[in-house]
Amino acid sequence: MTTTQVDMFHPDNSCTYAIDEALLHLDQPRLTTEVSRLRDGLVKVEQIKKQLSNIRRQEQLLSHALFAVDMEMDGVQRRMEQV
Repeated sequence: MTTTQVDMFHPDNSCTYAIDEALLHLDQPRLTTEVSRLRDGLVKVEQIKKQLSNIRRQEQLLSHALFAVDMEMDGVQRRMEQV
């Protein structure tokens, strides 16, 4: 399956209703179970990607803060050496 085809199974996709109707019509419990697992996995992937994005943003903010503190500490050390 292509990524586009897999994405059609995401619960937020507009194809969800049609897929659910087809699954009801086919009446194959194993296929319905696999589709459910695929949907759960797609939701988990989306959640993890959002968490990673938030962590990366937080890392960037902390890196900037650390740089500012390091620069301040360098200034303090230079001034102490001058005294």
